[in-house]
Amino acid sequence: SNEAHETMPISAFAQKPRPPRFQNFLTPPRGSYQGSTQSILMDNDPLFSQSPWKSKLTGTDGETLGGFPVKFLVQVTRLSKILMIKKEHIKHLKEMNTEAEKLKSYSMSIGLDLQKRYATTVLDLDQLNKDLNKVLHEVQQFCFELAPDQGMQPADQPSELRRRCEEESQDVVRQTNTQPNGDQRVQNPELTQLVSRLTALLLQIRCLAEGGDLNSFEFKSLTDSLDDIKNSIDDSNLSCFQDNVEIHVAHIQSGLSQLGNLHAFSANNTNRT
Repeated sequence: SNEAHETMPISAFAQKPRPPRFQNFLTPPRGSYQGSTQSILMDNDPLFSQSPWKSKLTGTDGETLGGFPVKFLVQVTRLSKILMIKKEHIKHLKEMNTEAEKLKSYSMSIGLDLQKRYATTVLDLDQLNKDLNKVLHEVQQFCFELAPDQGMQPADQPSELRRRCEEESQDVVRQTNTQPNGDQRVQNPELTQLVSRLTALLLQIRCLAEGGDLNSFEFKSLTDSLDDIKNSIDDSNLSCFQDNVEIHVAHIQSGLSQLGNLHAFSANNTNRT
């Protein structure tokens, strides 16, 4: 009884976290999504916010855990939580759609409560998509930094793919628009710029389709280009653009996403319910 007690360092538990056995009982019920103004990882979790390891997980530059930067692991955890919450919201939205369809089939009016819940869910999804894009950008930057250390070639930046397609489209439009005598067939620079942007959009689709191993961030550059074109045209032409361009690009995105593991990242335009 006089012998010294054997002890274990706390770091042993930090390096090998045990899976929660009673997760269903410890996780508080989720309300409306609060957005990026509150920490997705720690602030909304009453158990984790009191943990002595909270300060270590928020680590500074240079700190690693398991061979990976702590800030990178924090972003990956946030990404996982946002996707989990988004999946739940989409499930609830489908349930409310089913409920509304039943009411409509019985010629019954949709109650105010259902309308409020539906509107709240749509607004939450919109904020989730914004936060998702922000966290994806952070993860992307870390992936570019980690790729050389892992002996892999870093993927092209989305801006690089977009830039190459825009340069090629400008050359194609310039050559096509120039007559043998040197005159321009289309004199309006705004029209030639629009044609050039739409051509770049087609070139991006071709690059993604021919690439084989699709990259999520290059895939997102297609959506960014589409949004830029949409924002540049006049409001009176928006409906025409949506019917003749945007809806077809959304179908192409859906088809391309089936070629790779991009389902979680390809619902940018198609998830605007």
